[in-house]
Amino acid sequence: MPPNPKPNQSPSAIDDLEDAEIWGDTPDKGPGKKDDMVGQKRSSEESIDSVLEDEARHTSTGELRQLISLLDNDIRVMKSDLQMIQYKSEEQRK
Repeated sequence: MPPNPKPNQSPSAIDDLEDAEIWGDTPDKGPGKKDDMVGQKRSSEESIDSVLEDEARHTSTGELRQLISLLDNDIRVMKSDLQMIQYKSEEQRK
């Protein structure tokens, strides 16, 4: 039986900390099981994609256009930063 939880912790939080999976002690997760990790990553990405799709379905057209505009602006800023870094790098090489 696990120790009594502290007053500010729930029993489930303590159970989560004692779970062998956190420490990699489960038999199905060993150092040679990279395929499992890749599968889990894909599964995680698929769940993120499904959440994003749900958000996109519930977002208005105006909000989507605003988000696209913000992303376009961020891309322009990143391209500008990249050009500045490349220019400074070339200047230092001279």
